[in-house]
Parts: sequence; C-alpha cells; structure tokens
Amino acid sequence: MATYLGRGTGLGFGKESAWGTAVARANWHEAVSTQMADKLTVVPRPHLVPSATSAMAKATHVSNRESGGSLEVLMRYRGMGLPLEAAMGTVATTGTGPYVHTFTLGDPRTLPSLTTEVIRGTSGNSEVFEGCSLSRFILALATGDIMRFRTDVIAETASARGSAGSPTYGDDVPVLYDHAGQFAWNSVNYDLVSMELTVDNRLARRAYIGSRLTKQARPTDIREAVLRVTIEVEDALYAAHLAQTASDGAITFTGQGNDAMTISIQNAIIRSVSDPITVHGIIQQTVEFLLLSDGSNEGLSIAVTNDDATYSAN
Repeated sequence: MATYLGRGTGLGFGKESAWGTAVARANWHEAVSTQMADKLTVVPRPHLVPSATSAMAKATHVSNRESGGSLEVLMRYRGMGLPLEAAMGTVATTGTGPYVHTFTLGDPRTLPSLTTEVIRGTSGNSEVFEGCSLSRFILALATGDIMRFRTDVIAETASARGSAGSPTYGDDVPVLYDHAGQFAWNSVNYDLVSMELTVDNRLARRAYIGSRLTKQARPTDIREAVLRVTIEVEDALYAAHLAQTASDGAITFTGQGNDAMTISIQNAIIRSVSDPITVHGIIQQTVEFLLLSDGSNEGLSIAVTNDDATYSAN
C-alpha cells in the first residue's frame, strides 16, 4: 500500500456564479492545515427484528451526507480576496495603483459561494468541494508568528478523489507580527501581545426529503463579530467595560512596497475583561470587543492595499 505525506497540500478557490455549480479554481494557497471531507452518517435500520442469534443489526441506511470541514492558510496581502469576500460578503475597490480593496459585512443570507479544491499532499490526488459557504472565519496573530486565516466550511457535496491538477500559487508574502502598528480604540493606543478576530455568520445546513445533500446554508441567529486582544493590564479598559463605552478602533499592518492592511472595528463595546493575578511578573489582560452596527457602519471592515487592480487576483 502506498504511503503519502502531507507536504504539497494546496487549496484552490473559484467563485461560483450559482451556488453548488462547480467552477475552475484559479486562486491557490499553500495550506497550513485542512480537515475537509465528504462524510456519510450510517445508522442501523430501526426495526425490532435483528439477527436472531446475536441481536446485531442486519442492515443500515445513510441518514445524511455532510461535506465540508475546516482549513487554514497564512494571511497574505495579496490573493486573499475570494475567501475574504465569501466570509464577509461585500467588497469595493478604489485607487489607481496602489489599489485598496475594502471588505465589509454584507447580508449573510447572500454570501458568495466557492468551489474549493484540496490537493492531498504527495498522493497525486485532489478532492473538489462545491457549494462552499464560509460559516465562520478567524484571523489570529501572536508575537513571533504569522497571521493565520482559519475558516469553517459548509459544502453541498464533493467529487470523488481524483488526479490533482497543477496549481499556480501566488506570492508568499504573509502578514507578520512585526508589521503591526498599535491598536487604537477610544482615542488611546495599545501594544498587543496577541489578537484574534472572529466573525461567525451562524450558518447551518438545511436537510430536506429527497436528497442526502444540504440546501444552501442559511443563518440561524444574529451574526457575531468579536475582536479578542491580549495586552499588559490597562485599568482604563476595565473602566470602559463597566461603563459600556462604545467606540471605533483600528490596527494597521504595513508590509513591503505598497502592501498594507487595516482592520477597523466599529461601534465596539467591551464585552468582557479578564486579568487574573497568577504570577510575580507582568499581569496580562484579555479584552473582548463586541462589534456592533449603527445602520451605516456594520461593525467591521478590512481594507487591503496592494498592486492588484482586481481583489480576486491570485
């Protein structure tokens, strides 16, 4: 039996014109990890006549088929347009070079869907998932590290594993921890130890009689966007939590040349503050900002500046 390795695992995306109709993949990323799969739920038939000898079930049926999973790539200044649009919903491009691609939170009921191809390491095979909706995504960064883009995917279905194509990867210019400026909120600047931005679109599968597959995922609850940061303790943030102060905030990352990214939080209140004293040394504080809409600013925008005229460029 052949053994294959995880090295060489890649992820390709294509924006679907119609949900669940597979398209070519032109936007490629070198994967950090992936748990994408096509899974059947197999259950015994529930009648009361099992095997007369062992009382074991004699037959089964498939109760549903779930495609999707999770994936992680390095966050880059270029090439991230398709997954960001699919996770957030809306994008607008301005400028004449450099260009600014600004992603904002659109209607979660009409998020774009992707066709996703997973090249499975050194096996020579890939698996293509269609009708991919990004139910949740995270941007995570810590000192000494590279920003990670992680997402949970609900897919309609997947093709059988077959021969992988030849991907063309974009540049390997990620967002690094030392590219960050200070985080500003409520007119005060803070040095971050770590940050984690989470947007939960609250999407869920929709089963129906007549198919093992899901219909297009739809939201089941209010969308939630949260920024969690770790800093050295600032009592002003504790006071702002108790006062439920609302304010905008931002952090900008500056890469090489024209590359930059600004994460802007809007109408943000502090949902929780945690700063337990457990060491002799410096006390750290974890602050969780809940982002809100005011009807015009929807709580979050991510502006990516680069030399690409189109946001979806590889």
